[in-house]
Amino acid sequence: MRVIEPRQFSDMKTKKKSPLARTLAIIAVCSSLGIGYIAYTNLVSNKFQHKTEIQSQSNDKSKEETETLQGQLKILTGEEFKNLYSSFAYPNTQMLHEKPKITGNNEADERIREIAEARGYKLSSVPVANIAKTGEPALSDDDLIQPNALIAWRELKAAAEGDGVMLQMTSAYRSVEAQRALFVRRMKSEGVYPESVAAGFVDDLVVNLLTRVAPPGYSRHHTGYTIDLACDGIGLDAFKTTSCYSWLSKNNYENTKKYGWVPSYPDGVSLQGPEPEPWEFIWVSTYSLYE
Repeated sequence: MRVIEPRQFSDMKTKKKSPLARTLAIIAVCSSLGIGYIAYTNLVSNKFQHKTEIQSQSNDKSKEETETLQGQLKILTGEEFKNLYSSFAYPNTQMLHEKPKITGNNEADERIREIAEARGYKLSSVPVANIAKTGEPALSDDDLIQPNALIAWRELKAAAEGDGVMLQMTSAYRSVEAQRALFVRRMKSEGVYPESVAAGFVDDLVVNLLTRVAPPGYSRHHTGYTIDLACDGIGLDAFKTTSCYSWLSKNNYENTKKYGWVPSYPDGVSLQGPEPEPWEFIWVSTYSLYE
């Protein structure tokens, strides 16, 4: 057996590095790690910046596409307004299938309807589910409106107030029964009686009445999407002389169309029922009013 001397054993051990060599090695490792970290962070930063730029471009493109899809507001004639609100499918409503009674005198009621329809009056639709309270201080029995129209009314009102225009709602939903009471009251106040109507003696008086008030079943207020407006207490025909009407109607009703509203009985339209009513507006959604 070979005997290894202690000196020989010592020579076979791995030689230890000097302190200086060890320090230099640590510095080299740290430098490599530092360079690698800096390169990594730069890479991540560049990727994040690139991603942000792409996202920003995507958002800009999405906004641009939305604006393109929205398009411009339609410019409509009186007849085109009429065609629009006549063909619009009003949510949460159904058409009346039977013509409501007016005076209770069948002959008189049929004569009133005949004259009304010859003037362009059409049977309306009515809500099929609950509608909302408007909360408007000027309203009492007719303090109801369709939810979509309520949102649009509040937006329109806020926009008007922002321009210093103080709109007031004076009427909204009106039931068939409420319209009947209104119509019969107007008949009596103008000396139009069912017996004379039935006999055909007062057709001119009936025509005159129908230029200003719809018979029950034929009012757009039945839908819950129609409102009457006033300006500082000024309504009806005088409303057209107010700053409110000027704001609403300028540039082909630009301010109303932005929120889905159009004139219910505009100027320049034949056979639409009553004469033009500058105070009445009807909601048809913004989707119907952009190109």
